[in-house]
Amino acid sequence: MGKNIGNNIRVNREKIEMTKFTLASHLGITEAEYVKIEDGIIEINADQLYAIAKFLNVSIYDILPDDKPTVFNEYLLRPVFDYIREWCIDRFKRIRTRYSHPGKKTTD
Repeated sequence: MGKNIGNNIRVNREKIEMTKFTLASHLGITEAEYVKIEDGIIEINADQLYAIAKFLNVSIYDILPDDKPTVFNEYLLRPVFDYIREWCIDRFKRIRTRYSHPGKKTTD
């Protein structure tokens, strides 16, 4: 998936004749790191996606590949699901601890 995004970034960057160095500098990374994004070696997160789209003056949908529902879930919703999952695991552990020690007082 990262390779498609990287290629779409490259296409949009080249349309406006922007150098790799210019975009890399805007992102605060080296040109070598940026090349890895375009080559699909390094995947970008949602914040980077928005920053790149804004700097290139395009929509994020111009960068995302055609399988947008999958990409939307992968890049934008995964952190939310991960947070909820971790929160649920933590709550379950607290509840299990509370009921496994009936005489023990808790501060939850």
